[in-house]
Formats: sequence, structure tokens, C-alpha cells
Amino acid sequence: MASGRFSLALAVAFAGCSATYGPAPTAPVEPNVLQGAAGANVRFYPVKPRSAGVLYIASGPDGALWFTETDASRIGRITTAGKQSSYPTKTKDVYPAEIVAGPDKALWFTQTQFKWAIGRITTSGRITEYPVAHPPYAITKGPDGALWFTENENGANWIGRMTPAGKVTEFKVPSKNNIAESGITTGPDGALWFTQFSTNQIGRITISGQVRLFKNTDGDDEPQPIVSHGGALWFGESDGVGEVTTSGHFTEHAVPASESGAITSITIGPDHNIWFAADEDSEIGTIHGGEIVEYTTGPLTRGMWGIALGSDKALWFTELNQNRIGRFMP
Repeated sequence: MASGRFSLALAVAFAGCSATYGPAPTAPVEPNVLQGAAGANVRFYPVKPRSAGVLYIASGPDGALWFTETDASRIGRITTAGKQSSYPTKTKDVYPAEIVAGPDKALWFTQTQFKWAIGRITTSGRITEYPVAHPPYAITKGPDGALWFTENENGANWIGRMTPAGKVTEFKVPSKNNIAESGITTGPDGALWFTQFSTNQIGRITISGQVRLFKNTDGDDEPQPIVSHGGALWFGESDGVGEVTTSGHFTEHAVPASESGAITSITIGPDHNIWFAADEDSEIGTIHGGEIVEYTTGPLTRGMWGIALGSDKALWFTELNQNRIGRFMP
């Protein structure tokens, strides 16, 4: 099991419900102030079974959203109209975590327990497993047509690369500690960038395997998800959103409106701005020009974990504790 915030054995209390909130406000939205769900339409779709444990979500090549059901060891699919289907992983109890659309019109996901592997699922639901040597967590499509992933458990300290045919190459990250690499993304410079949860560093690895680490000296903020935007890298932290240039200059953007908890997922929204999910109070936030606006998605919401832009230009998110998928239209 991963340590810290990456533990997937979470005690969850499910309360499936469906609701819609709106309409949009007429007053202008002020920055750095927590807004109600009236700032957008929000709709929830409960996931069955109630113990599924929905975690991360990604937009698929078929226009649907695909998500991991970590406790049930299944991969879920939901259309933009709300129709759901679910597929069991090939091996039981593998706790799938992150998921991403690959270069081959399939979805790829990490299997974090029992049988460490990178999983591939076609849009028709066919699953293939490719074993790896260490427990994987985050995964992304690389600039070279391969899948790149982090391995963050038991002092693994590796970055992995897998071709669509399943060939694996692993690159050692030069660190003496269990650095718990968590997020990974393709940067604007054609390299892969990753976060180190336990050392407060951002790493860069070229497609040939050369690694460089950048230390964020502003506190100990436990960076997690990361995304490329506007020539820089943006990442979620325990108390805000960080930004780092490709030369290693850091800027911090605090989330002041409430005690939102960790930023668990980050994406580019329909307005081409940064959007993020915060786990503590199930809040969706956006940052533009250094200003942050947060939206609460209604009552009984806790444990927001994943967020992705759908083909319908809405933001789709997972709520682990409520075991449901949400749709948020800014």
C-alpha cells in the first residue's frame, strides 16, 4: 500500500444520491471567495456497487468518461448522458488507481496491489495486463507514443516507460529516500515532469532517461497531481496550487477561501484555464491570472479525488466517499 495520502485502503461511507444545482448567478464572481454550487450546474450519478471506491477519471477516445473503481477492482465507463457500464480487471484485488487515454485509442491504468501491472482496456471492455517490477501509481501518455508512469512504493524510486506493445523500460531516480513519486505529465519541453510527494520536489526526465530534480523551498507542501499549461508545469499541493517553469522557478498560489484539503487532481478546463479538485470539502477550483475561485458542489460531498474535461465541455469528477460521479458545467 502507498503511504500518506496515496493509501487506497480508505474507510468510506457511501450515500448515493442524485441532485442538480443551479442556475448560474447574475452577480460577478469574486476571486478568492468560496462560491456556492449556484455558480454552475452540478449533477451526480451514483456508482454501483456502493463499495466500488471510485477514484480517478479520464476522457476516453469514444467520447465517454472512464474511471477506476479501486475497491471493486473494476474499470467504469459513463457516457455524457449518464449511462454506465463496468468491467472487472483481469486479476482480482489489484486496486486500479490512475487512468489515461493512450496513443492507441484505448485506456491505460495502473494496478497498485497484489499483481503490479499496467492495464489496458479497449472501448469495448477488453482488458490486458502488462506486469511491472514495482508498484505503479500515476500514468500519462508521453511525447514518444509510449505510456510513462511513476512507481512510488517501498522505496521504489523509479519512472517507468511502456510501449503500447507492453515493452517496459525503467529509469532509476537518484534519491536516497522513498520519494513517493505521485503525478506525471508531458511538459512543454518534450520531457516528462513528475512530483515527489515526500520530498517537495518536482522532477524532469527526458525520453532517454536523464533525470533532474527541482527543490521547492517554499514550505513542505506535498505536491501530487501535475499538468502542463501555458509553457509551465502546474501541480496540486496540500494547501494550494504550485507553478514551476521549465528552468525551475517556483510560484505558489494559496487556496485561501477554506480549508479545502489536498488538491488531489488537476486538469485544463473548457475555458483553457487550470481547474482542480480538493478532497476535504469536495470543492472545485479554478485559477486564472493568479486569482483562485472555488465552488462547493453541494451537501454531503467529501473525498473528491479525480477531475477531467469531458467531450461535452463539462468537468467530470469522482467523489470517493459518496461513491459517485459528478458533472460540473462552469
